[in-house]
Amino acid sequence: MNISGHNTFLLSDTAIIPSIIIIAIFLVFVYIRSKRNLIRDVQKKVLIQNPCLISNITFPARHKRSVSLIAGLTGISGSGILTVAQEGVQYFGYKGREIPLNISIDAARLEAVWLGKVRPLSSRHWLVVGDGSEKHYFTAETSKMFADNQEETKEIYDCICSKVGK
Repeated sequence: MNISGHNTFLLSDTAIIPSIIIIAIFLVFVYIRSKRNLIRDVQKKVLIQNPCLISNITFPARHKRSVSLIAGLTGISGSGILTVAQEGVQYFGYKGREIPLNISIDAARLEAVWLGKVRPLSSRHWLVVGDGSEKHYFTAETSKMFADNQEETKEIYDCICSKVGK
């Protein structure tokens, strides 16, 4: 092996690490994009199956059934459409792509609480909607990758408070 062949080998070794980093970043963006596309597909599916929702006040939202102190609200259980009316709040969505998730809370039993950011480094803001016995956590779906969603989630909370009168 001559010196020029040896130098070529060293250069290719040093190029491996940046290549791995670039591939990892690319895979993260592909994953995030596919997750956003899944969320959009689910929301379209909900609107197609429930055309009456189009005339109501609707918000694209993500849903989580519970919260843990350690994990915070990083995971999402479902995605769909949250509707607000004087009769109460309804959520039509899916867990994943296939399992339907329908939640309905009557205005007489409705409790809404603004949580804001649950974790200091999180960019998502949350609100809790419940009926006294069970709670559901919602955040607005903005389709922005790393953007703050305080305004959109606060709009949902304010709409619930104004329409339902709580």
